Amino acid sequence: MNRAKRFCGEVAIQNIRKWVNEDSDSAEDDQNTGDSDSEWPEGSQNLELDSGSETEDCVLENASGEAKSEESSSEGEMDASDGEQVELDDESTGGRSEYGNQYKSRSGLIWKSTVPSSSKTKEANIVRESAGPKAAIKDKIQPLDIYRMFITEEMSSDILQYTNAEGRRRADAKQPPDTHWKIVTKDEIDAVNGLLFLCGLFGMSKVSLRRIWSKSPVQNPIFRAVMCGQRFEEILSLMRFDDKTTRDTRRAVDKFAPIRDLWNAFSHQCRTLYSPTAYVTVDEQLLGFRGKCPFRQYIKSKPDKYGIKLWLCSDAQTYYVFNMNPYLGREESRDNATTHSLGTRVVLGLVEPLSLSGRNITCDNLFTNVQLADILYEKKLTLLGTMRKSNRDIPSEFLANRKKEAGSSMFAFSGTKAMVSYVPKRNRAVVLLSTMHNDDKLNETTKKPDIIMDYNRTKGGVDTVDQLCHKYTTKRSTRRWPMCVFYGMIDIAAVNSFVIFLHNNPAFNPKATCKRRMFLEKLAMDLIKPQLEYRRAHSAGLSGSILSAMSVVGYPCLAEPKPPRQMPTRAATLKRKRCVYCPTKIDRKVYTECSICQNRVCPDHSTKTTNTVCVSCV
Repeated sequence: MNRAKRFCGEVAIQNIRKWVNEDSDSAEDDQNTGDSDSEWPEGSQNLELDSGSETEDCVLENASGEAKSEESSSEGEMDASDGEQVELDDESTGGRSEYGNQYKSRSGLIWKSTVPSSSKTKEANIVRESAGPKAAIKDKIQPLDIYRMFITEEMSSDILQYTNAEGRRRADAKQPPDTHWKIVTKDEIDAVNGLLFLCGLFGMSKVSLRRIWSKSPVQNPIFRAVMCGQRFEEILSLMRFDDKTTRDTRRAVDKFAPIRDLWNAFSHQCRTLYSPTAYVTVDEQLLGFRGKCPFRQYIKSKPDKYGIKLWLCSDAQTYYVFNMNPYLGREESRDNATTHSLGTRVVLGLVEPLSLSGRNITCDNLFTNVQLADILYEKKLTLLGTMRKSNRDIPSEFLANRKKEAGSSMFAFSGTKAMVSYVPKRNRAVVLLSTMHNDDKLNETTKKPDIIMDYNRTKGGVDTVDQLCHKYTTKRSTRRWPMCVFYGMIDIAAVNSFVIFLHNNPAFNPKATCKRRMFLEKLAMDLIKPQLEYRRAHSAGLSGSILSAMSVVGYPCLAEPKPPRQMPTRAATLKRKRCVYCPTKIDRKVYTECSICQNRVCPDHSTKTTNTVCVSCV
């Protein structure tokens, strides 16, 4: 009788095994029934994980990540005895009993559930360099002096040279050539930058120039006091950053050629003037641009949607932008492709100056992977970031599962790497990888893992920089992408200058809530001051509205006796000539001349106080 019962039980076990594994291929069957030690990949690192992990959820999942059906479990309980049912569960759960407290990912990497016994501080977490400004800028306390360290005199001279070359080219291309084209000066370039900062400060970056320079009493007179609106628009249209005669040759090998030299000089200054703290963040920034650009990107989650993507490495505590690189599109990435993924190459390129410094790199799931973590750890840098659920290095037990309780955590360890799966709510899971942590500690207040808490504390470096740049942006509407990049550069230069200014001036209005606004206002006024002084010294011919605006902003012109007004007389030999500014097809001939350049000008292209002055000489 006992033999018959045992025979029926064995038949039932065989049938249940057949039902459970009918959809499994032969390779998976060999993996579930073989010796786990012999199947581990050679050279794989074993990790230890917390004994308090959610083993109940893991037991109900097989090695392929599929949960065992409740029907097969109930049938096994009805048809088999207790001892035989244990054997059945071991085989149907994907070899859980064979691996013990270990997890195997699809890539073959083995993770352990026990915490590593070593409590020694990792060498990669030891920062031996003090954070703050370097010696070259440590004694600078004025906003303009600090700003000049990022946008240097050499960079401004190059911009001035190429801008005048473009202006001369346009003047020569006119028929007939414009012999009275006015050369752009260094003071005008600085004044344009200062007015751009003021536009951002007053929230007028998207306001038309005609409205900004209007004579309305509600408009700020500082713009009319510095320069004419037409001159401001002309300088922005002429502004160039490279030699146009050699641009085509350079662009054939570098899409970023029109502004590459200026970009490299600026990023070099950012790297050499400041030492970041122990935590830096790597992320992307999108400069809004909808014009023609060979590497324009579309990012749905960004406010601007379309634009130029920049990779930034910033300090997670002070928000100083330490390093930056442009993204030049998929083809450029393929040309420079190696065995590493795009995210790995981006992070390694940005943090290369920080090698052997012991800092931690925080990034999102676009960059984080096991390969990057191992490479950074060899450079004595740690990694902390989220991982995409499609990553093959994540064990299936760490993915979302309806059976996991909200607020629960699972830990896994592999050599120097630690992984945690946190469940913020049912059927959701957030997976993070860290080489900075080697334990399974939870925060006493929030009951979240320390890995989660440290990530939330250090992940916002680049996002905060993006917010700061958008708050008082200098970016104006343009159809030339190099100008868009230039606007982004001076926005970042203003943020970095403000960080160093606060470090060098710890007593700067400690109770003020608008420190950055006060800093930008002082910087803008320092930039436009030389142009205001020049205008005050050459005030002859300026209109009454301009003189009034200059008096309002604190640069009154010296009162000069006005000559008696004379009735215009026409000499017998004086002939009418065509206005130099009116189109040829209009053929507008006048007697009046500009008192400065002696060109014939019509009333529409001149202003008149005591003397007639054309629009170029105003």
